[in-house]
Amino acid sequence: MKYKESSIRRKGRKDGRNHFWKFWPFKKKSKDPVPSLTQKEIAAFENVLFNFTSNDLEKISEKWSNRDQVLKPDVGNAYVTLVKAEERYRKEKSEVDAIVKDYEKAKHDYFDVPSPSFSPILATILLIFIAIGEFPLNSMVFQLFGENKTLTYVIAALICVSIPVAAHFFGMALKNVHKTLTDKFLMAGLPVLILLEIGAIALVREKFFEAMMLTKVVHLNISSQQLTIIFVIINLAIFFIASFISYSSAHEDSEDFRSKKKLFLRLKKRYDKEYKEEVIANKQLEHAEKVFKRLRERRAKIFKQYQAQAEQKIKVFKGFVWCYRDSNINVRTTGGAPPCFNLEIILPEIPVALKTLDEDFKQMYSQEKKSGVSSIDLLKN
Repeated sequence: MKYKESSIRRKGRKDGRNHFWKFWPFKKKSKDPVPSLTQKEIAAFENVLFNFTSNDLEKISEKWSNRDQVLKPDVGNAYVTLVKAEERYRKEKSEVDAIVKDYEKAKHDYFDVPSPSFSPILATILLIFIAIGEFPLNSMVFQLFGENKTLTYVIAALICVSIPVAAHFFGMALKNVHKTLTDKFLMAGLPVLILLEIGAIALVREKFFEAMMLTKVVHLNISSQQLTIIFVIINLAIFFIASFISYSSAHEDSEDFRSKKKLFLRLKKRYDKEYKEEVIANKQLEHAEKVFKRLRERRAKIFKQYQAQAEQKIKVFKGFVWCYRDSNINVRTTGGAPPCFNLEIILPEIPVALKTLDEDFKQMYSQEKKSGVSSIDLLKN
């Protein structure tokens, strides 16, 4: 049955009176008040209220335990996810920290190399344009020599490629401060090879021109010797211009620059990969923290509700006892209050499950790692 304040007061008055009404014949009959004036033990009805309240507290505790069979595993699972996210983030961060020092040093060394006075990209573009521009020039000269188109284009392509390429390597070797044996060989050999190439082609063309017994080329008033000299001068000028462009765009220590660039690019690729993984791990960690916090706070809030219900039951019990004692004493005509009403009210103890909210997730996760048993199974147990 459920007790109310009105029913408690009726019970107190009924027990405290020294009489009761007999139904038939309808008259008063005397009785001893309950509890007696000499009773020192707790009143029987107070024990009834105590047992009734204790039973209600157990029911509240049972309801909470049933509810927590779902809440606790959810929070525990979120905690396990959070711990694993923390472990992954620490791992990714340690990998970034392990490489960041070498990466920053390689980056500093690479960007600390003095830049050439001329942009390497622009120099490459100019060398390509020179090669392209040489093709129609040499094609026209060889056509004037009377060569067929196929051979003209082959020889013109050979010259327009070989001269800028040779000039490029010559300029780089010339600029290099710490010259290797290869650099010295290129510096000495490339100009000679270019001169031999241009001279040989010019000589062959001139002999061919003389063999044809021509004194003028097409409608131009230019001799074969003059055309040969012009051909040689133009190609040599192009070679030295291309060499100057390559020299201006080269580094003083090209080998050192290439090694620093290679190291920087390799470490940058690795650093970017590790940093990207760290960012992903950090986002996963933040998400895991939010989920765990939300589920944990939800569980704590629901626990507080059940705990508040239990505390309220205890307060109500205490009020019922005072109500019973007051109403009992007020109807007594003689003798005052029995000694048991002067005793301190013994309150029912709140169930263990409702005293504090257990959050032994860390311990359970440690057990999971040692035993291999799922933390969710541990939480359910």
